[in-house]
Amino acid sequence: LDGFFGLRVLEGQLRVLILEHQTSRYKNLSSDVLDHIMKLKQTAESISALALKYVENDDAKYYKEFSTIIASPWMTQYPPHKLKPSLRWEIPQYKLKE
Repeated sequence: LDGFFGLRVLEGQLRVLILEHQTSRYKNLSSDVLDHIMKLKQTAESISALALKYVENDDAKYYKEFSTIIASPWMTQYPPHKLKPSLRWEIPQYKLKE
């Protein structure tokens, strides 16, 4: 179910990006990039539709418990923020060892 939830998040965020492009928020996207985003969204929708049927047929009780969570794409809209590099936390083990 975790993978399916992730797919629904992807599907929703691609929808948000397309909607924001259509409402002039991100008009800087090239037609090639927008076409690719639309194809990805369609693929995610197709996979979601197929997977939903399998989850429901495989375990109806499990499906019923989580159907409200996975029934539709998760769309979250919020304005992007710039990150302040000075506030970035660095984990020592991720630094290059010489």
